[in-house]
Amino acid sequence: MNEPTPVGFVGVGRMGSAMALRVLDTGGAVVAYDTAAEPLRLLAEAGAAIETSPAGVARRCQVISVVVNDDAQARAAVTGPDGILDGAASGSVVAIHSTLHVRTLEELAAAAAPRDVAIVDAAVTGGADVARRGELAVMLGGAAEPLERLRPVLERYASLIVHAGDLGAGMAAKVALMVVSFGKLAAASEGLALARAAGVDLDEFVQIVRHTEAQSGIHDFFLRERARLIVEPDAPLAEIARVEAPKSRKDLHAALELAARLGISLPITAVTHDEMPTVWGASRAGPPESRSS
Repeated sequence: MNEPTPVGFVGVGRMGSAMALRVLDTGGAVVAYDTAAEPLRLLAEAGAAIETSPAGVARRCQVISVVVNDDAQARAAVTGPDGILDGAASGSVVAIHSTLHVRTLEELAAAAAPRDVAIVDAAVTGGADVARRGELAVMLGGAAEPLERLRPVLERYASLIVHAGDLGAGMAAKVALMVVSFGKLAAASEGLALARAAGVDLDEFVQIVRHTEAQSGIHDFFLRERARLIVEPDAPLAEIARVEAPKSRKDLHAALELAARLGISLPITAVTHDEMPTVWGASRAGPPESRSS
C-alpha cells in the first residue's frame, strides 16, 4: 500500500496544529515546523514528522501550508534564510493561510515565480475547533491549476472552499469579512455601554439581542440584497432603502440623544447615523437629522 503524500505545515501554533491534526485524523501525512516546541510535540505524538526549518519541510512536501501570525513571519517562513524557497522543488504550491496584507502576498509570489513555485492565498476562518471538525471556510486567490492541486488537502479540514479570483482575492475576501465581523463587535460594545448606562440589565439585554438576531434575519437579508444592489442598481433593495434609511437614522438619532443625556460617547454609532443612506444604498433618503438634542 502506497504511503500518503505528506502535507507540509510551517508555523503551526494552535490553528495550524488543528489543521494538521485534521489531516492526520483523515489518513493524511504531515511534515511540520514551528519555532515553538509544544505544538510540534503534540503533532509528533499524533504521527507527524518534524523538521528543523521551513526549507526542510519544503524538501519533503509539494504542498506547504503557512500558518503564521503576521506579514513578517510569513516573509521569514517563505523567503528568509532556510525558508521554504530554499527547499521547494519546481512545481510546489505554497498556501498562505494567515491573514496578511495583499502587497505581502504579491511580494512573496514575485520571489517564488522564478523558482516555479506557486504562492496562493488560502485565507481561513472558523477557528481551531472548527478545523478539527473539518468545517473551516477557505477563501482562495490564485491561478486555477495550483489551486486544484491544493484542493484535496483543503477538503480534509474545510467544508466551504471558494475560489474568489486571482492572487489576493482570497485575502481581500477575508479582510472584507473582518470588516463585517469586527464592525459588529464594535457596534455591540457601544450597545452594551448604552444599555448599562440606561440601567438595563445586561444579561437580559444580551438575551434580547440574541432573540432579535435569530428571529429577524435582517443581517442575512441585508447582506444578500445589498450585494445585489451593488451590481444591479435597480434591485429591490433600492426602493426599500429609501424608506429604511431615514427610519434607521431616526432610531440611531434617538440612541445618540439618549447617550448624550447619559454622558457617554458612541462614536461608531454617530458615524453610522451619518452614513446610513450610503449603508442602505439609498440615493434619496431624506435630509439628515441633527445629532444634537
